[in-house]
Amino acid sequence: GDEKYRESFVEVGALAEKEEASIEAYVDKQKVVKGERIKITGQLNPPLSDQTILVKCVKGGQVLEYSAKTRGGKFTVSVELPSEGTWMITVYWNGSIDYYPCKTTLMVEVVSPPSLLEQVVEYKEIIVALVLVILVALVVLKARKKS
Repeated sequence: GDEKYRESFVEVGALAEKEEASIEAYVDKQKVVKGERIKITGQLNPPLSDQTILVKCVKGGQVLEYSAKTRGGKFTVSVELPSEGTWMITVYWNGSIDYYPCKTTLMVEVVSPPSLLEQVVEYKEIIVALVLVILVALVVLKARKKS
C-alpha cells in the first residue's frame, strides 16, 4: 500500500477432486510350463495414452518387475516366471494429477516340464496307432514274401 491505501491480501484456494480409475488385466495362460512366457494384456480406464503400467510378479522372496506404456489405455507385457509354484502378479498404475492410483491382481501357476514318460502317456493313442500300422505293414510284407 501507500499513505492512502493499506495493503491487503486475498487468499484463493482451489480444491481439485481426483477421479477414480480402474485397470483390467488378463493372462493368456493360467498355468504355464517353466521356461514359457506369458502375455499380460489389459486396459486402463480412463483410456489414456503414454501412461506407465507397472507389473510386479512375486513368489516367496522372488520379485520381478516389468513395465509397459499404454496406447489408448491398452497395454501388453510379456513375462517369464523362472521358478515353479504359484506367482502373484500385481498390475498397477500410479495415477496422475487427475486420477487416483489403481491395481488388480492375477495368479499364475508355473509347473515343471513334463517328463519323457508323461509325454509318452499323453500321446499313447497315437503311439498305439503307429505300432498297429507298423505291425500290419510287417504282416502284409511277410504274406507277400510267402506268395
